[in-house]
Amino acid sequence: MSKKFLVVLIFVTTLALNVRGEEKDAFITLTRKPQPMAELPANMSVITSKEIEKSGARNVSEAIENLTSINIAEYGTLGSQTSVRIRNSTSEQVLVLMNGQPINGVSFGSPNLTFLPADSIERIEVVRGASSVLYGANAVSGVINIITKKPQLLFPSIGVSVNYGTFG
Repeated sequence: MSKKFLVVLIFVTTLALNVRGEEKDAFITLTRKPQPMAELPANMSVITSKEIEKSGARNVSEAIENLTSINIAEYGTLGSQTSVRIRNSTSEQVLVLMNGQPINGVSFGSPNLTFLPADSIERIEVVRGASSVLYGANAVSGVINIITKKPQLLFPSIGVSVNYGTFG
């Protein structure tokens, strides 16, 4: 009896350690403080860099276009202005943040997300609905927080150039 109990105890302990290790991922947008991924409400989505890479998305616009209740409107050919709508709202009612700072444009409301390359994104956090009220009047229908990767210094370098010419 004691051997079976010991085996079950070891099994349960290793399961608890695995679950605890998964809580390192934090979601910051809704409460503005770190929160375990398991405690997120249903109206929130997080897209990690691994998921973006698997999807083959080239920019942020392509990465979020398949999320529920998100509509990306393109006003022309490749590279033209795009707008983001959440739950059939206008683009002015969606707040887009980059590393927690607003980047909404003045003319169209939402920034052109086709110019943000997908390989520079660590994760994208999307909050839909009333939970986004913490961010003010521009976040009526939702918040999109784009977290970029930290820059990596490969090798420090120094450059020197000398020019000579008629005009100095």
